[in-house]
Amino acid sequence: MSVAAMVLAIVGLILCWFPFVGWLGVAFALVEVILGVISMKSAAGNKGLGIVGLVVGAIALLGGAIVQTVYIVAVDKGLDAYQEATAEDSKDLPPEAPFSPRQ
Repeated sequence: MSVAAMVLAIVGLILCWFPFVGWLGVAFALVEVILGVISMKSAAGNKGLGIVGLVVGAIALLGGAIVQTVYIVAVDKGLDAYQEATAEDSKDLPPEAPFSPRQ
C-alpha cells in the first residue's frame, strides 16, 4: 500500500501544475493522503515510503489547490476585462443601417 501511495503522490505532484488536468492531480493527492495514513498505521509494509508519500501528497494537494484557484481567478479576470473592452468598443460604432436588398 505504501508503494501505491508513493506512486499516486508523484503522479499527483506532476499533474497538479497543469491548468486543465490539475484537479485530477489534486484528486490523486487526496487518495494518496488516505493511503499514506493507512500504510503508516498498518504493521506490515514500509512505513518510510508511506510517510514520504504522505508528505509529497500533502504538498501536491496544497500546491494543486493553490495553482488551480489562481488559474480560475486569472481566467475570470481575463474574461471580465474582455467583456468590458468589447462593451466599450461597441459604444463607439455607428448605428447600423437597416437592411435594404439590392434592386
